[in-house]
Amino acid sequence: MPNCTTPSSSSHDPQSPSSEDIIDISSSVTFDSPKLGGRQRDVIWSHFDDMGPAKTPGHRKAQCKYCSQYFNFAKLNLMYTHAAHQCDQIINYNPSGRKEIILKMRGFEEESLPSRKKKRSTEVTSTDSPSRKQHTMDRFATRIISYSEQQTIDRYLLRAIVMNGISFRTINNNFFVEFIKRINPSYDLPGRKKITQETLTQELAYVESQNESLLSEAAHLTLNIDGWSDRCHRSLYEYNVITDSRKAIVLSLIDVSSFSHTAEFLTNKLESVLARISTNINIISKIRAIVTDNPNTMRKMRELFTSKPGHQHIIGLRCFAHAINLIAGDMIKHVFASNTIRKITVITSYQNQSHMFKSKLKEEAQRIKIRKESLHTIVPTRWSSVADCLHSFILLRAPLELLVAADRSIAPPKVVNIINNRSFFYDIDNLYKIMKPLAYAISIIQSASLTLADCYLILCYLHLVTEKFIENTETRMFGRHVQRVVNVRLKAFQNDIYLSAYYLHPKYRGGGMLTNGRSAVYKYLAEYSKTIGNNLATTKNVISALQRYEIKSGPYGLTFTQDDTPASWWSMINDSTHKNSLSNIALQLFAITPHAVMPERLFSVLDWQHAKRRNRLNPYTLEAIAKIHTFYKNGSNDSNDSADLGDIEGLLNLTDGLSVNPHTTENKNSTSGDAIELIQCVNDNHKLLCEKCEEECIDEEQSNDNENIFEFKCLLNMHDRDFQRILVDLGFIDDTYEQYAESDNLTEDDVAQNGCNEDYDVDTLLTESMAL
Repeated sequence: MPNCTTPSSSSHDPQSPSSEDIIDISSSVTFDSPKLGGRQRDVIWSHFDDMGPAKTPGHRKAQCKYCSQYFNFAKLNLMYTHAAHQCDQIINYNPSGRKEIILKMRGFEEESLPSRKKKRSTEVTSTDSPSRKQHTMDRFATRIISYSEQQTIDRYLLRAIVMNGISFRTINNNFFVEFIKRINPSYDLPGRKKITQETLTQELAYVESQNESLLSEAAHLTLNIDGWSDRCHRSLYEYNVITDSRKAIVLSLIDVSSFSHTAEFLTNKLESVLARISTNINIISKIRAIVTDNPNTMRKMRELFTSKPGHQHIIGLRCFAHAINLIAGDMIKHVFASNTIRKITVITSYQNQSHMFKSKLKEEAQRIKIRKESLHTIVPTRWSSVADCLHSFILLRAPLELLVAADRSIAPPKVVNIINNRSFFYDIDNLYKIMKPLAYAISIIQSASLTLADCYLILCYLHLVTEKFIENTETRMFGRHVQRVVNVRLKAFQNDIYLSAYYLHPKYRGGGMLTNGRSAVYKYLAEYSKTIGNNLATTKNVISALQRYEIKSGPYGLTFTQDDTPASWWSMINDSTHKNSLSNIALQLFAITPHAVMPERLFSVLDWQHAKRRNRLNPYTLEAIAKIHTFYKNGSNDSNDSADLGDIEGLLNLTDGLSVNPHTTENKNSTSGDAIELIQCVNDNHKLLCEKCEEECIDEEQSNDNENIFEFKCLLNMHDRDFQRILVDLGFIDDTYEQYAESDNLTEDDVAQNGCNEDYDVDTLLTESMAL
């Protein structure tokens, strides 16, 4: 038999091992190879235990050595992904091994398979081979794409899919494949599984390496945390940081559906996420504040996290955007505001239904040269549209009055009577004074330039407007309700950090601040200096530098220009006398982003990605999409991106299904129904937001709570000319808003100091002041 071997061939060779030796050698191997005589196993197997053959031939089962995670199919990409991103225990047992895994994953994107390259080159060069593959004419009409270029195009395709919310199934669509083949027949579209596993892992490795560079370069970070329930009803928590240059970086997105969401559990999860990132970077030392929404669980979690050893330098803050959203919802629910909104909704609904009325209004506005040509419509899920709508009525008051005066039949009697009502536009003007600063707050949040100083100015202006409403007899009841809302909602902001940031802002420099306010600032900054680990000498330098800053002495006399930001201005300060102790603290405070809008924005993106027909995305894929989308969004100026689906307050609302019926009708009696539906939708949105934040809705009958509220009058003179000028520059008030007399700027202490009948000894005064 030709295929048989004779036993004598081995017996005559003394160097050849016997069959018994072969058995002994094979038995000494610690694991069974899936294919005897095959290539050496990947190094990732050193972190996994071989659990035997899988059901599919050629595959093995595996179990993580650190967390005991079991894999029915030990695929390399899944094993690398688990060890690098999903295993929490590897950080405790083998942190250096995780570093090696991450570095190897980053090297995958530069590697190419030699077999594929060889196969490609064979197709191109070996034209004389009789067994070569038969090609079509399209193959010779375009340039052959190399394997490395194929991988690059795959990654660009993945970016386009992620950034535009396209389903991964699109790449298997026949029309899409035909479209790509028409562009370049040499390009082979990857399959859906390949792009969601191999390509996604390579792109994620690249993004994480870039994020690591951003974290290394950043000096100060703000930590955000929030939860979300996806379409599969899984509870996902997102962790991200915002750098001092206002770039967002997603740290992790984890599924915690199987656990009770207690403050202790969330704190432990947060430490686990930070420990995973801190393998290469000490991220905790760079975190300046942790900002979340304000349920009891989140509030307790902030307290637990900041009280741990090594975390005392981190400040726990409540999200400013959520507070503004709650304030706006409470104000709109008042009978004065709801009646005004109901009236303007009647008019705007009729405008949208009647083409003739809208056309005539546009012609009248153009005739008297008004920039606004139509009335703005209120969007129920975005309450800043209330301010836009009120402003449009203020601008178009004259065209509206002239229109109904010239022809009363142009609109139904109800619309005409509302426009001719003398108090209608007066009520609009008063309500706009309240909604304008709230809309301004959202606008600066959208621009990612909100600082703690801006928050304090908004709070002050709300109190100032409230006082005006109480003084006015016609709006006194609404003013008291606004005051009650502001006092209750802003209790969480009783922190001198906002006052200190206002004082350290080089443009404001504490304009209008009284002695008690300056004392509070000095005390807080001294305590903060001690909290972040400064010694006594450094804290004394901070106090001394504050005195020089107040009188604009030395380097602190630098002018604040329109192109400067607080951070850039303080970066230019070089106070060698006090070792830049004050500028270091100022840079830390102005690096804090006082809102947690980034998680809400990201959840909106993921909800767009995780549509009804794409509800099988696992948490790892969602986390990869979140990281890739956020990274490329940082460097993109595309205003049409799916992340910017509207104003920020639209992201803070919880209802997607609550909306006003968009269908128009020519029935003139339907305008009242639209107004009632709008008010009901706004109230429902506000109620759900209060439930999420575990806050009570404030109604008109609720008693005024004067305990633990801001005492602005003892800290800041809001009628001071400097403070008024700041409000004018911000656009809160006009130059003619109010002219305060010089005597209005004097406090009781100023009057006492200016008294001319006080008797005192000059020599004693000089001795005490100059230590003579």
